[in-house]
Amino acid sequence: MRWQHLPLGGLVASSVAVNLYVSSYIGNITTLSLSRDANGSYSLTAVAANNGSSPSPTWLEKDRYNGIIYGLDEGLTGPNGSISSYKTSASGELTQIDRHVTLGGPVSSIVYNGGKAIAVAHYGGSAVSSWTIQESGGLALLQNFQFTLSAPGTIPDRQDAPHPHEALVDPTDQFIVVPDLGADYIRVFSI
Repeated sequence: MRWQHLPLGGLVASSVAVNLYVSSYIGNITTLSLSRDANGSYSLTAVAANNGSSPSPTWLEKDRYNGIIYGLDEGLTGPNGSISSYKTSASGELTQIDRHVTLGGPVSSIVYNGGKAIAVAHYGGSAVSSWTIQESGGLALLQNFQFTLSAPGTIPDRQDAPHPHEALVDPTDQFIVVPDLGADYIRVFSI
């Protein structure tokens, strides 16, 4: 899970609502409307649900460049996962633009290269993949990097295989950094 600071200051002086997007293992991406009334009380209301990343939506990434949301399905019920893209709306409804089958266990993603690509860490698939983001918000696979492990690590029940579990962009915007729990590595990819 990734914690993110939400800019709620604008809610203080007005009754404007902010849409929050939540993925969960019940199979939906749920849109929650967070609002603050004149008395300063906050309320959270479910306003929409989308099952386009089912059965196990794990991670959501909002592209700050175009407002598209990318959702990962970890694929807990099968050998593969998926990546989807969604158009957002003021009402909170998500409209699916695209969906692709991926290697197993996608658990984290990051938009990079000025909104032109997205990298995905595959915990269960021992891999990292990268995708081109098209103008429409659609996706096209660029590369899959699959890793192997010659022997289990010092914690064999958690280090039986490579387990990339997050994708990050470094502060210089020149590298994708991926911690790998299984191999005890930090994998670095040049952008």
